[in-house]
Amino acid sequence: MPDNRTETMDMISVPNVIRSFGYWPRVFQLLWKASPFYLLAMTSLNLIQGFLPALSIGATQQLINSLTSSWDEMVGSFLFFVGVMLCTLLSSSLQSYVETLFQGKLSNSINLQVMEKAASLTLSDFENAKVQDQLKRVQNDSGHLPFQITKQMFGIVSNLVSLAAISAILVVWKWWVALLLFLIPLVSFVFYLRFGQRQFVVNWKRADRSRTAWYLSYLLTRDSSFKEVKLYNFASHLIAKYREIVEGFLREDRRLARKQAGLTFTFQFIDLGMFSLILFLAFWSAFQRQIQLGNVVGIIQAITQIQSKSQSMVQQVLGLCQSNLYMEQLFAFLDIRAGRTERRDKDAPAPDKPEDRPVLRIERIEFKDVSFSYPEQNQATLRHIGFTMERGESLAIVGHNGSGKSTLIKLLMQLYTAGQGQILVNGLPVQAYDLSAYQERIGAVFQDFVQYEMPLRHNVGYGNIEEMDNERKLWQASSAAGIDAFIEKLPKRFDTQLGRWFEDGYQLSGGQWQRVAIARAFMRDADVYILDEPSSFLDPQAEREVFERFRELVNGRIGIFISHRLSSVAFADKIMVLHQGEVVEIGTHRELMNNNGTYAKLYRIQADTYIRQAAEQRDYTNIV
Repeated sequence: MPDNRTETMDMISVPNVIRSFGYWPRVFQLLWKASPFYLLAMTSLNLIQGFLPALSIGATQQLINSLTSSWDEMVGSFLFFVGVMLCTLLSSSLQSYVETLFQGKLSNSINLQVMEKAASLTLSDFENAKVQDQLKRVQNDSGHLPFQITKQMFGIVSNLVSLAAISAILVVWKWWVALLLFLIPLVSFVFYLRFGQRQFVVNWKRADRSRTAWYLSYLLTRDSSFKEVKLYNFASHLIAKYREIVEGFLREDRRLARKQAGLTFTFQFIDLGMFSLILFLAFWSAFQRQIQLGNVVGIIQAITQIQSKSQSMVQQVLGLCQSNLYMEQLFAFLDIRAGRTERRDKDAPAPDKPEDRPVLRIERIEFKDVSFSYPEQNQATLRHIGFTMERGESLAIVGHNGSGKSTLIKLLMQLYTAGQGQILVNGLPVQAYDLSAYQERIGAVFQDFVQYEMPLRHNVGYGNIEEMDNERKLWQASSAAGIDAFIEKLPKRFDTQLGRWFEDGYQLSGGQWQRVAIARAFMRDADVYILDEPSSFLDPQAEREVFERFRELVNGRIGIFISHRLSSVAFADKIMVLHQGEVVEIGTHRELMNNNGTYAKLYRIQADTYIRQAAEQRDYTNIV
């Protein structure tokens, strides 16, 4: 088993430093996509900024040396010096301006690419832990890290140009001085690299505690958990646990800060000693009339600039090395092939190539020997499923939790792809149709439906976004879901903000939210309607009402619903019973009751429960 500590240490290593530069071409592609103009502007300004320090040193040298020359030469040197300073000021201001605008463009561009990639993925991709890890890391740092990496890259280029130009000034005097000044940063780089490894390991190990600290803060700052925290009075307990974690972080940071301070002092002391030695040599050369006074000033500036820029470049390379993890995660996420995490049977035929055949009307759906397994699972969730549905029929799917009901529905909607067997639509494999066109013919209410913290218009209208401003369609869908009377009482009707996250929000009950989700499905003029566990927030009477409305809506269409309350599904044309991923019974309510199988057993258990509860309620009423 690999040593995690060794793996994390390798993140800050010489091979990783080399690998950092391998990402540059692709990073520049991202930068070009964000804004070619600003990329070219930043490149030009950084190159100019790289040459200006050497030019400034030369101008200073020339100005001081001209003091012993003619008036005209001194004036010319002075104007040249002022011109260089003005160029430095202007380029610095322009660079700051361009970087500010480019940062926003880059962040927006990467966020859009991440969102577009996420939208292109399949449900199986989204349910893959590795994909979620990549997405989370990319999202967490997309606001600042891409631009930080960009600045590090440009900083390295600019500093290299500066060091090359400034070194030429020292080489003219004593070539070995320039070599000596470069030797110290190389040695310090090795020590800073080791410190970076230690720092990285500390931060890597605290990831779990960081998530715990975030979760503790989340519990205290979200309305969904605040009620229990307040009622059971354990806020002080959460705060104490949070304080314990962050104080542990502080102790770790204090130890790292001490080591970093010692390392910094050591190399700054060595730099000071080297600076003093070279400065003495420069003064001695001037004293011996070997160089002019202006050259001494230039040498001092050159030494200072080389020390500063070489140390800056060391930190930039280390920082870029630490950013490797982000770059790897970003490119890995952007390179995901949609559906790559889906599991297929090795003997199953490859799906047909989509012919982009539009689906104008779904008349018939057939499952032929369909099996499906989730990634990383050896046991199949669905095995050899076979059934047929015609337009005008309704199908109820029942079974215990984990029997594969919701998975079957996701296969029908092509949120998953069958690992084995075929799903036929109008006699053709579903892959023969354009996926978007096919899915537009389906309306569904999922068990874990979304509560959009948006106006009611959006909550209903997202079922058919092109008709979101069509009041007549909104009212029809709302009436079919049984919430039209409720909407009449809202302060702004369809423009009422729902939820509590934003100002003037109107909070709904669980049942009301679910009916809104049902209205969203009814908003779509579909051929197939699906209700997946609508009883999760509805009482038996409300669920019965929803099913009755649903039956009216799907008249002449295909209706599919899942429910644990068997009394609500008896009206279905066909009832299919799933058990451990297999179809064990299929037929009408009457046929299944006569078969006296699994369905009949479950139905009688529920009926006995309702009868007993009703009897207990009558006895209680009589006593009162």
